[in-house]
Amino acid sequence: MSQLIACAAQDGILLAGDSRGVFFEPGGEERFISLDRIIPYSSHIVLASAGASEAHDLCKEFADFAQGENLTEVNALIEAVVPYFTGKVNEVRRKMCEKLPLNPIINMYLTLLR
Repeated sequence: MSQLIACAAQDGILLAGDSRGVFFEPGGEERFISLDRIIPYSSHIVLASAGASEAHDLCKEFADFAQGENLTEVNALIEAVVPYFTGKVNEVRRKMCEKLPLNPIINMYLTLLR
């Protein structure tokens, strides 16, 4: 299980996360991998993921999508994130169910800071 810590202070925001992720092989075996969970987006915006390692992939995909759409303002990112992730999370869950027993709880988290 990954950790993501965010703390707002008068002088800025502190963001920290671990890099350990669990990847499940097609047979269900666990393999530990290293992930950069904090993804720089612009000079004033970072994206961060936690939870299932698939959250990291979704976070990177969202960053690529948002940059392709030239979303530079935090409010534009916030408006885009919910519709984007709603469809993508269902897609990820279907793929995960091909490898693992059905689990109704898949923890994925995205933090958007400016």
